[in-house]
Amino acid sequence: MRAKLATETTAVHSPTLLDKRPLLSHLHVRSLGIASLGIAGWAATRPAQDDPTNYVAFALMAIAALLPALLWAIDPQTIRDSAFFALCRQLCLELGNAPLDRHPLITLYEPTERVYAATVVVVHLLAGLVGWRLIWRKPPKPPRQIWVLKSGTRLSVYFVLLIASIVYEFMFRAGQLNEISGLLPITRAFFGSVSMIALLMLAFRIGRGEGEIIHRLVFFTLLIIFCLINATGLLLVGAIVALGAATFGLTLGSGKLPWKMLSITIAIMAVLHLGKEQMRDYHWNYLGRWTLTISEYPEFYRQWLEYGVDRLMMDDEQAAFQSARSVVQRASLFHMTLRTTQMAGADVPYLLGESYAPVPLLLVPRFIAPDKPFSHEGTTLLNVHYGLQDREGTETTTIGWGLMNESYANFGIFGAALLGLLLGWVIGFIERLGKDMPLESMRVLYGFFFVGIAINTEATMGVFLTTWFQGSVGLAMLLAYVDRRKFAAT
Repeated sequence: MRAKLATETTAVHSPTLLDKRPLLSHLHVRSLGIASLGIAGWAATRPAQDDPTNYVAFALMAIAALLPALLWAIDPQTIRDSAFFALCRQLCLELGNAPLDRHPLITLYEPTERVYAATVVVVHLLAGLVGWRLIWRKPPKPPRQIWVLKSGTRLSVYFVLLIASIVYEFMFRAGQLNEISGLLPITRAFFGSVSMIALLMLAFRIGRGEGEIIHRLVFFTLLIIFCLINATGLLLVGAIVALGAATFGLTLGSGKLPWKMLSITIAIMAVLHLGKEQMRDYHWNYLGRWTLTISEYPEFYRQWLEYGVDRLMMDDEQAAFQSARSVVQRASLFHMTLRTTQMAGADVPYLLGESYAPVPLLLVPRFIAPDKPFSHEGTTLLNVHYGLQDREGTETTTIGWGLMNESYANFGIFGAALLGLLLGWVIGFIERLGKDMPLESMRVLYGFFFVGIAINTEATMGVFLTTWFQGSVGLAMLLAYVDRRKFAAT
């Protein structure tokens, strides 16, 4: 059904100087300094297998990943609400801390191989920064009209959308949507987009003081429920994106960070992160279970928190042993970077684009091409090519690679650099679309949706592009709640 867009004569103005103020104002530099000291202090306590080379590898990746944060601290308008910053930070979390953890598999590689793997990450990140600057430095041309969410939309509409997303998420996690398996990619993308917009807009308007106390209670209750249901997939990225949307909206609406909510959620997420390896081993490999009924939620989270607390209390030797036992930990991204940079072009040939070959067909709807490969076809090819799994094994457990490792497996360090340049340009282009636009504009909402995709660093190109494409289709379905209005820059 084609949505009929209303064109209003009222002009939408770009944010005022007050709206453009940096979130932390003059505290940017001080906050960055405190964060840097915290990272350095944490790194100094890590054993790193008593090898200083690991500290060199960590320092290289951390500096490159935090460079956008330095630019942000110097001039907040240089990188404002930057998806590139989010991507660099996620890469730092996924890759940078690995050399400092007592991971038994890291010691299998020579010190020079560890430093080279870190250098590849640095080249990728710096190329991304260059690509981002190439497009960002050009001043965007103000549009005559923009699409914005209808200003008269009541809070109840967003609550209904969020509740519908929660119901869908629960049914999906309980395995009750197998009958529509052919439509799952489209419905997942649609409700993923709907939930993000509903959380963002509810948080923004509640942070701005709209609604009663009951609306705040219902909002935070639904946010918790959504995160609890989403995290039963034992992948925390969905819950993190939801919490990020809520934090972003509350901050923009109130003008201050929700420190209490952040402190509580960060502490809980940290414990869950520590226990997710054992939970995945137990549920995926021992029990062979992927779905959960609502009656099993209390025991599920009790066990998960217990694993996390136990891991928190372990000493370094116990933690190293536990990591060695974990199937998922063996597939950590930095280990994949080490394996790829050490084997590609030597023990195994470069793929020369072979893992990218299925991508065009993946963008065709399955009802048109019923025999098309699944989105993880590129991941499967990589795992088979590098001897990590056979095709039968990939049907139950998939080892993630990430865009950067995939690009190196195809074209070496030049592929990692070219991918970084391309990603940086795309991110800069999407950011420019939403520069100085109101939060309710589809340009800004689309940029926030893209951030949720960009921080998933385990995805290969097939997964990345299909998620992006299907999510864009999902956003397009919301045009019924959109008005086209004139835009006036101030």
